Amino acid sequence: MRKAKHTPSKKSLALKEIYIRDNPEVAKGIILELRTLLECDHENIVSSYGAFLCSGNVTIALEYMNAGSLAKILTLSKQIPEDILGIITV
Repeated sequence: MRKAKHTPSKKSLALKEIYIRDNPEVAKGIILELRTLLECDHENIVSSYGAFLCSGNVTIALEYMNAGSLAKILTLSKQIPEDILGIITV
């Protein structure tokens, strides 16, 4: 993941780059992920703005979340309180 800026709107985005060249299983998983992201429209799910293929990589443009990844938060806090988990999972 890397942070990028959409020049016309000046909006921050997260770009997720996945290497798929010559790996049909990874490509199949990416297609499923893209379909899921494009079909989801919920306030607790990161928005997807689209994807493109370049030099054997799929790049997915996602809503930028400034708090970092859930994995990073778990590393720092060791656990997430149940009331917060309830908000995330509903």
